[in-house]
Amino acid sequence: MKKLTTLVVTAFGLGRIPFAPGTMGSLGALMLWAGAHYFYEGPCLILMLISGAAILNFTFVPVYLKHTNGKDPKEVVIDEVLGQFIALIPAGMNPLFIGLSFLFFRLFDIWKPWPICVIDRFGGTPLKNTFSLIFDDVAAGMSAALLVWVISFYL
Repeated sequence: MKKLTTLVVTAFGLGRIPFAPGTMGSLGALMLWAGAHYFYEGPCLILMLISGAAILNFTFVPVYLKHTNGKDPKEVVIDEVLGQFIALIPAGMNPLFIGLSFLFFRLFDIWKPWPICVIDRFGGTPLKNTFSLIFDDVAAGMSAALLVWVISFYL
């Protein structure tokens, strides 16, 4: 079970890449998004990807945090996958909007403007660590999605 947990939370090893693991997790999400859209496009796909990533987050992240005693280990990037999927909602398969979704998500995830910074500071207990670890990326994804959605009206 420990190997499976590590495999899932590192997004199949992307989080173990020594440079920019969060960015690697986001790029992995982009590849999965594009691959899934190649075979099927529609709201059900978006719902399945986001739901699947959320289930994996809430199932495996608390277990990993409990065993590693980490507050926000850099190798845990499954939360970036979820946040990136959320950021991609308004992008569809438009290359410009996919690129903007990626850039804005990474910017918000790294910079952590309000209210993302408030969510990020909830750490403490394992439950709060799980909450802050996952939901700061959800908030960054929602912020990026909103920005891409607004931009899409003007382009």
